[in-house]
Amino acid sequence: MKKLNFRKMLGLAIIFPFLWITSCNKKEKDEHSVPGGTAAVKINFMGDAYDEDTPDTKASARSTKAEKTTVMIDPSNYISIEAVPTIAPKARAADRAAFTGVLRVVAYDNSDGGKYKAHKDYMIMNGVPVAGDNLLLDGGVSYTMVAYANEVSMLPILSTTTTFDATNLSYDYNEGKDLMYFINTNFVPEGGADKINILNILLKHKVALITANLNTKGELIKSVKDIIISPNDRHGKFSFKSGSFTETNTPVGAIPGLSYSNATGSTNVPFPIFVNGEATTPEGKFGATINIDGTERTIITEAFFTITRGKKKNLNINFNMTADGCGAYFGPNKTVWREVACYNMFAVENRSPFVPHVDLQGAKFKWGNSVSIGESSGMKNKNDNTNGSIHQTGGGVKSGWNDTKGTQDPCPTGYQVMTMADFNNLFQYNAISETGNTWGPNSFEAGFMVGEKLMLPAAGFREFKAGGGVNSMDVGNIKDRGVQAWYWAGTPYSLGTSYYGIMANIRQNKTFWVSATRTDIKSTPIRCIKMK
Repeated sequence: MKKLNFRKMLGLAIIFPFLWITSCNKKEKDEHSVPGGTAAVKINFMGDAYDEDTPDTKASARSTKAEKTTVMIDPSNYISIEAVPTIAPKARAADRAAFTGVLRVVAYDNSDGGKYKAHKDYMIMNGVPVAGDNLLLDGGVSYTMVAYANEVSMLPILSTTTTFDATNLSYDYNEGKDLMYFINTNFVPEGGADKINILNILLKHKVALITANLNTKGELIKSVKDIIISPNDRHGKFSFKSGSFTETNTPVGAIPGLSYSNATGSTNVPFPIFVNGEATTPEGKFGATINIDGTERTIITEAFFTITRGKKKNLNINFNMTADGCGAYFGPNKTVWREVACYNMFAVENRSPFVPHVDLQGAKFKWGNSVSIGESSGMKNKNDNTNGSIHQTGGGVKSGWNDTKGTQDPCPTGYQVMTMADFNNLFQYNAISETGNTWGPNSFEAGFMVGEKLMLPAAGFREFKAGGGVNSMDVGNIKDRGVQAWYWAGTPYSLGTSYYGIMANIRQNKTFWVSATRTDIKSTPIRCIKMK
């Protein structure tokens, strides 16, 4: 009797079910393969979105840091501007209701080298397609589906003779500022007379959206024109394959068709602005001409904010000319308010005038001079023997400063060097307090708040040779920076046949004095005051 090989039989018992299962799976796959024939494709328009509108795990980590600058509209009034990322996702229903325009859907055949297959245009009204039949394709074939749109009915021309990889749109900002784009690289529709294939389309914005919010307190904005955001290019090529721009050129300049005019005015005017540009470093600038209560003011910022395609940002531009202007009280019990220049002469006017910084040191002048002799930390060893004529004896000569604005007064029109009386009243009728991050010799981050709307940096003075009593090692050096604030007053002091200048000083212990001193020893900053 033949022995049974139970190990071999066990192996066959395992193999036969496996073959049967494999055969069934193959049969099931064949029975459920995507049917061929004509395939009808219906679009399901899901709206439009910016990068930050799509919820993801990185949302909480997105930067909310504000980029800030200031723009002077006159020496004692400024505009504060901050660029703030917009990170709150838009409601999807609001997206659908917002978009009205033409949507173009294009199919490229992946099995035939990405050749153009077909396209169809759809009219979208308040987020709902109202015109355009189903797009007819071949069932069971893999397609790359692309859709694009903008905020107007004129779409960039589509080439039907190029493959997907080689297709570029010629973009013109003046013909359609906002370009939106969608791609699905493997869409396989099913054929069949009764089958409707749904293509879900969520458009992604491929240009930036900057919303400039113009705000005033008290004053009314009558009109806004000549709005500029840069970088912002008129022309470019948009690649279907990469979903990005190349060959951008020709700056737009003043944006055509974007302005505001209202006889009654408004205290808050928002401007959504599409920007065809990218600035990964803070190179973004804003400019406009704004009529506030009948006075036109043209502003243009320095480069201070970033721009990212497909993202949103708010520019909050505050014209707080009364609330945030610079000045102080020059009379008792908070009376006689006068405007004072926000910055020392020739300071860099691009940041808050109330926070001490190296840029706010400004230039240093000899008494009576209309020309400065060195700014900020530069020119440490500069020795300038030119000084004001006040020190001359015997002839009664003073200079072009004096107590009223003279021919050598370096302050801009309508402003003059503060006088001895101005400094006495300023220090007497306003509280003095320290401000800044760091105090001590050679610190650029120390200053004094005089009242609530005026900051005087502790910029020290520049020493100059004036005879045998001065240490030669001190000639041209900065003294008392980070410790004291020194300023010339535009008031001469007569002593016999000689004249001396009046100097104002605040010490770190917040005491002050205003007194006469030699004019050929020191050079100090100048602070201008608005003339009465």
